[in-house]
Amino acid sequence: MVARVREFEAAGMDRKSAISTVADEFDLPKRIVYAAVVDANKMRS
Repeated sequence: MVARVREFEAAGMDRKSAISTVADEFDLPKRIVYAAVVDANKMRS
């Protein structure tokens, strides 16, 4: 899921739109996708 957000960002989409698109793809609330992205970014640093 996080990788999918990153794919959209790499293609030039802003993070908010990428999260919204991925949430729709996975049929999840946007806040769940956002939380996963934030957690993944914390682990990277």
